[in-house]
Amino acid sequence: MTPRRLDRLVLWMALAATASVAAMLPVLGGSRTQDAVVGLLALLVLVMVLGRLRAERGDRRRMLEQNRELRALLAERGREQERTETLYRVGQRLSGETEPQAIARIGLAGLCALAGASGGAFPLGDDGPPVTFGDCPEALRERADKADGIRIQPDPWGATVRVPVARADRLLGTAHLALPEISGIADLDGPAISHLAGQIAIALDNARAFQAARRQAGIVRAVLDATPDAIHLVDAGGRLLISNTPFDTALVPLLGPCGGADATTPDDVAGVLDPQAYLADVATIRADRDLQAVHEFRLAGNGRSFVRYTAPVRDRLGHHIGRVFVHREVTAEREAERLKDEFLALVSHELRTPLTSVIGYLELLLDGEGGELTADQERFLGITDRNARRLLRLVGDLLVVAQAEAGRMSLTPEPLDLVALAAERVEAAGPAADAAGVVIRLEGDTALPTDGDRERLGQVVDNLLANAVRFSPTGTSVRMRVERRGDDAVLAVSDSGPGIDPDELPHVFERFYRGRAAGATSGTGLGLAICQLIASAHGGRMEVASRPGAGATFRLRMPVAHGAPATSSVVGLLAG
Repeated sequence: MTPRRLDRLVLWMALAATASVAAMLPVLGGSRTQDAVVGLLALLVLVMVLGRLRAERGDRRRMLEQNRELRALLAERGREQERTETLYRVGQRLSGETEPQAIARIGLAGLCALAGASGGAFPLGDDGPPVTFGDCPEALRERADKADGIRIQPDPWGATVRVPVARADRLLGTAHLALPEISGIADLDGPAISHLAGQIAIALDNARAFQAARRQAGIVRAVLDATPDAIHLVDAGGRLLISNTPFDTALVPLLGPCGGADATTPDDVAGVLDPQAYLADVATIRADRDLQAVHEFRLAGNGRSFVRYTAPVRDRLGHHIGRVFVHREVTAEREAERLKDEFLALVSHELRTPLTSVIGYLELLLDGEGGELTADQERFLGITDRNARRLLRLVGDLLVVAQAEAGRMSLTPEPLDLVALAAERVEAAGPAADAAGVVIRLEGDTALPTDGDRERLGQVVDNLLANAVRFSPTGTSVRMRVERRGDDAVLAVSDSGPGIDPDELPHVFERFYRGRAAGATSGTGLGLAICQLIASAHGGRMEVASRPGAGATFRLRMPVAHGAPATSSVVGLLAG
């Protein structure tokens, strides 16, 4: 039994006992004083009982009030839990969507649930109809617009609440909620609605960024697939990141999905005509992450030729992404070059014999074998002889180029002194230098032994001196220096001409190339190309250094003879 019930039982028992005593007093014959005491006692008990009953009624009212408060608190907790669950559920669905229409529909449903709205409309501002949800009045659907600012207004269906959806001061859309009763405005949960509107804004912004990136990726893919070149991008480990259709169809079947970038054995690139050379190129590329290189290879089956360009790829912050490879098929170009070389070789060979005969008979006529010549006849024959010899030199140049390109350049190597060879050629160029008013200076070592073809190396020196004299102004000098640098013999010819523009330097050794400074001067553009071919045939190379307005320096660099001693330097004036 609870204390309150026990207390109540004791009071009622006291009241009953008092009443029983009062009823028995007349029978017992008690005095008047005793009657008064008993009456007071009964009155006191009655007062105590009434006070207790009043206190119980007060306790009951307080308990009812506490129950009402508790029920209200539980109801508020339930609504808060429902709002939290709604925000979580809607947030989860928003995070998995990438389409703005779907995001607007999910967000609008969540806003209607939080606001107690029967329906709503959400215009996205893309000139299309607004996204609707639930029981959306037609009038609200028609007037819904993308407007900024919160607005609440009465309407025939109750009330309309306008909730802007914005991020970083950018309005992305506006939700219009239809409340069935205007009294529902007072129950709106502003913070929850604003929080969900922010989630919708983030989802819309991310979706539009995703769609923009997807459109950009589609454009990049379309451009890659439209180009005829085979292109692919690999990461630092050689794994494929992206490729285009020409690469997938032409090279993947022969070089694998990574285009040979991950090749380590000849079996990995069995479709290449020279797997070892291909693997060497791949190793060179792997060794230098910043390397830009151009390599050429042929396929084994059909003989198709490709030029492969590769370069590192970095993002806007400079972080290394991988390496791009661009394969351009040059089969037609290589076949055209082969046919052209064959044609030039054939024509040059067929022209050489008749030209030799023409020059021989011209020499006989100039020597008077056909009779005495008049001054005009001798002048005419001299012009014919000079042009025939010029044509013979051109034919000879074409033959040299054709033989070198075909790998059939004939060399007769012998021990020779490069300084002595240079001195001979400087002396031979003396008359042309005198006529041009140019002085040729020879500087360098007293002797520099090397092995080479005297005639071919002399042709290189002649070409370099002729160019230097041609481009040097009258009254200037041409400087030739022959010296040993490490294991190389270096012959350098420097002129005082106009120099070569930087954009022309990579092309000066190409066949038939004539720079802007050449102007109307005679020449075919083969001289420097022949110099490069002869130098390569001797295991050396040609180099050029120049600045506009400061002349140019051409260097022949080739190995010195094995065991050749170092020599002292000497400076001499030999021609001019």
